[in-house]
Amino acid sequence: WYQRRVREIGMVVAKRMTAFGMKVVGYDPITPPEVAAKNGIEFLQLEEMWPVCDFLTVHVPLLPSTRHLINEKVLAACKKGVRIVNCARGGIIDEEALLDALNSGDVACAA
Repeated sequence: WYQRRVREIGMVVAKRMTAFGMKVVGYDPITPPEVAAKNGIEFLQLEEMWPVCDFLTVHVPLLPSTRHLINEKVLAACKKGVRIVNCARGGIIDEEALLDALNSGDVACAA
């Protein structure tokens, strides 16, 4: 149930962002690409997604595979000035790496 709900939340956020005229890209290893496309989301691989995002929202459960998913390497690959909204649990984002990226200006803001 939890994973399904997390995916649903991401889809709802994507629908809201398309209403503002944003191009929405995302990654989900479970949701079929045609379901994403129906909701206005272009699926990319994670490595392809980081450098094109102006806003990055995070909607994943905390699992061993997602702990520090957003880390120093990922933040360095992001577009300069990215804005990050963590809608998930703590532990997904490496907070020390995030603080460094905020202080350097690589990340504009985070919530």
